[in-house]
Amino acid sequence: LCLARAGPRRMMGLTNWYSPCFRPVFSGDCAMDARISAIRAFGQDLTSMTHKIDFTLIPERDGSRHILEAGLRQAGWRVTATPHKGHWFSHFDTPDFDRFWAARPGALRHTHDRKSAKYPLDCAVYAAFSDTLWAEYAAVYAASWKPAEGDPAFLRDVARYASDIGAFRLGIARHDSVAMATQFWTVHQGKAQIHKLAHRQSAAAFSAGTQLSAAMFRHVLDEDRATFISFGPGDERYKQDWMDQREQLWALTCWHPRFLYGRAGHMAHLARTRLAALRQRIGR
Repeated sequence: LCLARAGPRRMMGLTNWYSPCFRPVFSGDCAMDARISAIRAFGQDLTSMTHKIDFTLIPERDGSRHILEAGLRQAGWRVTATPHKGHWFSHFDTPDFDRFWAARPGALRHTHDRKSAKYPLDCAVYAAFSDTLWAEYAAVYAASWKPAEGDPAFLRDVARYASDIGAFRLGIARHDSVAMATQFWTVHQGKAQIHKLAHRQSAAAFSAGTQLSAAMFRHVLDEDRATFISFGPGDERYKQDWMDQREQLWALTCWHPRFLYGRAGHMAHLARTRLAALRQRIGR
């Protein structure tokens, strides 16, 4: 259970700008009760170190939320759960891009076909990191609509590591040898994760991102044979065009009543929650 200090006697789940989720990690195929017992033991030990723990990006479908909530409550923690972000993903029993593409919204397919015919781009997918390719990625990102990168050096190190273990996939869409759009994915043990995507603002007329996305999905499904693709946390509208399912990610806030600050924090949270509910009723 990877935790980090978040202030005096406060801890948080170890996440950062790039984390797709946070979950406890267990060795072996242990049963649900054993997992909850392990978290209860962690929770009992943590009372000597902190009065408050914050978790974000907790998935629900794999049982992570239930395991953390149940284990920490059994250890005496007061736990509240709040909806945080959505997670869009797709499962594939038989990876097949043509079948996947036929199920996409008609407007998306029409845009891709129309723009690729009018503005054909050279879309390539690379499985090995190089400084030259990463420089193209960085140049496109800098010229895109995206905010400044959270930690460029960290992301580059992740890309290098992914390349070392064979998980690296970098897509680049070029026009006249100039990179217009780029995407960084990883594919490992049949699971694909979309980490970063960007296109130059000047390439909007090309629908460069749509053209490159189609090429990336084709490669990952038909060549890598991925059976799971995740678009990561966030409910951006475009993700719904490419993915089939959504799950709710949760934030958990945990206070321990052994400490005055823990009791006070929990009581303040309950008061804010009731006040918000009262205001909502009055507003109606």
